[in-house]
Amino acid sequence: MLTDVVPTGYQAAEMGGIQPGDTVMVFGAGPVGIMAARCAWLFGAGRVIVIDQVDYRLEFARNYCPCEAYNFKELEDPVLFAKNDRLAGSRCVLMRWALKPTAVRFTMSSGED
Repeated sequence: MLTDVVPTGYQAAEMGGIQPGDTVMVFGAGPVGIMAARCAWLFGAGRVIVIDQVDYRLEFARNYCPCEAYNFKELEDPVLFAKNDRLAGSRCVLMRWALKPTAVRFTMSSGED
């Protein structure tokens, strides 16, 4: 765990260039995603949102991170959810991983774009 989950989650948070007050959205509430969400707080995130489809993982994320956690199957459109309801006007970092951690930093415009 200390040679995979922790450094991978930390690297994702570091790659995002998280600044104090940023909103961070993490896609995936598995072990690495939960660690990335936790590490986002270490970098000064003002808000952390975790998206997944597995309810027990989302519940664990809420208790461990702390964060907002949402099941994407319960959202009509996860992209519009993020754009309209959660991130408009925010400095944001999105994090996900498949074979390697990826992080993207941007400023979200209003949902009308």
